[in-house]
Amino acid sequence: MKVIIVDDEQLARASLRSLLEDYCPQLEIAGEAASVPEAIKLIMQVRPKLVFLDIEMPGFSGLKLLDFFKPEEVFFHIIFVTAYAQYAVDAFRLSAVDYLLKPIEVEQLQEAVQKLENLPLPNKDTAQKISLLQQQLSNDNLPSRIAIPTSDGVELFKPTDIRFIQADGSYAHIYFTNGEKMMVSKKLGEFDVLETLATFFRPHRSYIINLEEVQKYVRSDGGYIIMNGGEQIPISKPRKSEFINLINNML
Repeated sequence: MKVIIVDDEQLARASLRSLLEDYCPQLEIAGEAASVPEAIKLIMQVRPKLVFLDIEMPGFSGLKLLDFFKPEEVFFHIIFVTAYAQYAVDAFRLSAVDYLLKPIEVEQLQEAVQKLENLPLPNKDTAQKISLLQQQLSNDNLPSRIAIPTSDGVELFKPTDIRFIQADGSYAHIYFTNGEKMMVSKKLGEFDVLETLATFFRPHRSYIINLEEVQKYVRSDGGYIIMNGGEQIPISKPRKSEFINLINNML
C-alpha cells in the first residue's frame, strides 16, 4: 500500500517515516510533502492509498486538502497526525475520522494502519466526515452532530436522537429515540465524548444513557433505570448518588 507523509516539520516527517519503516513494513512510502500544495502535486503523481496528514501547517491547514479535490476524485484514505489538545480529540471521534496524536505511539500507529488496509477506496463520505471535523474543531460549544460509520458509509445523528448506547465487546448497540436500533463496530469508549453533554451519563461501564430519555429509577433489586422504551439499565453502586442528584436537578 502506497503512502505519503505530509507535515511542515522535517523532523516530524523523519520520525514518522522511521516508525513506518520499522513497524509497518507492508507500507511503501512513496514520498513526503511539507505543505498542502506540495501534497496535492504528490498525490496526483504517485496516487497513494493513504495520506498521513498534519493539520497545523503554515499557508493551508491540512483540513483544507480535500477542498482541492472533487468528491469523486478522492481515491485515498487520510490519517490525521496532530498535536491538538485532548479537548479537540473529541471532534475527531465525533466525526469518525482517523487520527494519531503526537508523539505517535507504535501500537496506535499499527492499529490505524491495519484498520485501513482492507477498506475499499474512500468516496464522498470522506469529504463529508472532514467537513464535519472542520465544524467540530471550529466550534467551542458542545457537539451538534455525531458521525456513525455504517456498512455503506456514514450517517449523521444529533445526540438528542440517541436514547442510550450499550457496549458489546468491540461493538456497540445504539438505541434511538424513534425506536430504531443500530449495531456499529465501535467500542463504547469511542462515544465517551457524549458525557461532555449535560444530558448524557454513564450509569454502568457498559452503558451511556440520555437522561432526557429516563422514565423511572427503581430502588429495589440494587437499583436500576427504566428508559422510555421500557429497557432496564443497570446502575453501579458508585454512580447511584451522582445519578440521583442529576435527575433531581432536572425536576
